[in-house]
Amino acid sequence: MEPTRAPSWASAIIPKSDTSNPDTQQQPQNVVSNDGVLAKGDVYDLVIGGNEDSTQVNDPDSFEYLSHVAQELRSGVRLKDRSIKFKKYTLTWKMQEGANWLIKNKNMNIGDAYNTLQKLLDADLIVSPANSATSVNASDIWKFVVDEPITAISAKALLDKKEDVGFSGTILYKGNVFWGDRFMALNNTEKKLYIFNNDKSPRPNHVVDLSLAKIVVAECACKTGWYCWTIVDGASKKKHSCCTTHSKDQIAWLDNITKCGASFEEEDIKSGGSSIFDFSGIDIDGNLVEFSKFRGKVCIVTNIASY
Repeated sequence: MEPTRAPSWASAIIPKSDTSNPDTQQQPQNVVSNDGVLAKGDVYDLVIGGNEDSTQVNDPDSFEYLSHVAQELRSGVRLKDRSIKFKKYTLTWKMQEGANWLIKNKNMNIGDAYNTLQKLLDADLIVSPANSATSVNASDIWKFVVDEPITAISAKALLDKKEDVGFSGTILYKGNVFWGDRFMALNNTEKKLYIFNNDKSPRPNHVVDLSLAKIVVAECACKTGWYCWTIVDGASKKKHSCCTTHSKDQIAWLDNITKCGASFEEEDIKSGGSSIFDFSGIDIDGNLVEFSKFRGKVCIVTNIASY
């Protein structure tokens, strides 16, 4: 069962005290004990606005407990900008740094430290921005979700919203350098496009607000005979180049993307010509033909690039 998330206005977690005996009453204190583990059977109350609430925490796997650990950890590790494969990630930290902090400050052994970090990952309190990892790795860089602008929703969770997601599938997508398969899903309610590594990714690589986006259709840049288009994010100005093997797939994507608010634009032809008669071409015999010779005549222009 997924842990219940604590409200943002929860100010502290304290051990439940015996109110009948003033000597045993305890002041609000950090929920995380010296060994980083709650004793079995202990009952904890959330203090909300200074008053006790009936919400109880008696499980070290609960979201309340883990979120408090994440908050302390965020204050303890050094957050800095790092670059991987020419891409910059802000406010990141190394998993080894987090484990060392838990070992030093919470008296955990290395196994307990990494187990705690895995729980933070499973609870969507931390993410791996570079590779969408689902298990902790000492060499990876990590971010706290509160520092991550991308919505932390998995592809599966998004697809489960069947009333919202109207179109999805795998396409060819241009990364920083190379083309590769990506999974994309349209949220018709939010008018947003979610781009994942695959349909099992725990979080998207990009989220595009289609109400601000523009679409440019251009000659295929990856493979001859394929069908490309580019989505330009109106907020970040980032270009997302996509490609499909069949024209019907391209049309389906473009139709659904424009229904979500993206404006469609043909690529500007920067030729300097104002009409067909300003151009020339090579005829079947290899001779240069000026199209101006056909001015005043009825002309039929036929695309024979594919047949």
